[in-house]
Amino acid sequence: MAEILGCLFFKHLRYDPKNPMWEERDKLVLSKGHASPGLFSNMAVSGYFETSEMQTLRQFGSRLQGHPDLKCPGVEFCGGSLGIGLSYSIGNALAAKLDEYFEGREDVEVRKMFGGLCYMLSSHMCCGIIGETLIARVGPDSYSDCLAKQHVKEMDFTGKAMKGMVCVSPDGIKQDSELAAWLGFCEKFVKTLPPKKQKDKK
Repeated sequence: MAEILGCLFFKHLRYDPKNPMWEERDKLVLSKGHASPGLFSNMAVSGYFETSEMQTLRQFGSRLQGHPDLKCPGVEFCGGSLGIGLSYSIGNALAAKLDEYFEGREDVEVRKMFGGLCYMLSSHMCCGIIGETLIARVGPDSYSDCLAKQHVKEMDFTGKAMKGMVCVSPDGIKQDSELAAWLGFCEKFVKTLPPKKQKDKK
């Protein structure tokens, strides 16, 4: 693990320790959270923080705990459960594609919702991401037809499906053209909805 992290940090990853949130950075997701000492040591040598801070590892109040913590600059993901990083990474990549699809749109707003991200179009929910899954708002008229497609299932968090909303698994949006088709479908439906009254900004 140490050798792999060292190779990634010093031969492959693009990052800026002085600007940890640099938009063009590569994101390293460490699913094996208890391997955090290997991550922290490479981050220290890379310049995210002083190497002397490694002496505080797992101490009360330290930014360097037994698992990666977002309090530490440069940490992208609070790893822990083995394998969870895969789902997170797929969702992260999916969010980047949605951001690119809606880039420059003044009528689109991204909000946190359902434990994930929601893309609002003219104040209406258009689509979203939960984990590695695309949430698509297709409307009641097309709901049954969409459910009949491969890699699509109901959106059901409470035991009662939300009609007009479907979940599309990663296998259903492997190709950019497939993702674009779903997003276009969502956008087309949302544009049929009446405009929402904008709240006055205080």
